[in-house]
Parts: sequence; C-alpha cells; structure tokens
Amino acid sequence: VPQALNSLVADKVFPGVAPLGTEPAWIIYTAAGGVPIGDVDGPDRIRNCRLRVDIYAADLDEAEALVQAVGAAMYAQLKAMPLGEWSSSREEETNLTRITQDFSLYY
Repeated sequence: VPQALNSLVADKVFPGVAPLGTEPAWIIYTAAGGVPIGDVDGPDRIRNCRLRVDIYAADLDEAEALVQAVGAAMYAQLKAMPLGEWSSSREEETNLTRITQDFSLYY
C-alpha cells in the first residue's frame, strides 16, 4: 500500500496512525475485515482484505483531490476496488479534514 500511495503525499503513508508532528496531508491504512475465500475443497490460497484508507488534509478540496488519486492508484497498482463511496468529517483536535474510503483487495 505505501508503494502505491507514497508519491501522492510525499512518503507520508502509515499503518494505523501517523507519527506525532506529521504535517498534512497524510494517509493511514488499516485492515477492516474481509471475505473468506474457499469452496468445498477448503480455503483458497487467495485472500481478501477490506482495507480502510483515511486521508488527512488541510481542507476538503485537498482531501477530495487526494481521494480521487488514491482510488486511481489503488486500482492501477493493486487492482483494489472501492466498497461504496467515501465519507468526510472534520477532526476537532487537529482541525483537519478526514476522508475515509474502504477498498476490497485480493492478495
């Protein structure tokens, strides 16, 4: 995931949480479930992950531009598909815009 997204936010893609003092914009990714894959022969070697991507940016315009670029990069480089539309909120503590988008990723 970092290899697919680092160029969008100057190498500020982190698993779980950004280091304290990170300047916006940055991206956080976390596993948020997935779908087991198998059939009557048992589990398959292919796995599925529901990957949650959170974008933190100074304002909504920057965050929206990034979510579009993230979606394109996730598909082009990882063949990950969005699961529904993204949602946005304003973080009170940081005064940053946060956009969340879930993707289905097979590996």
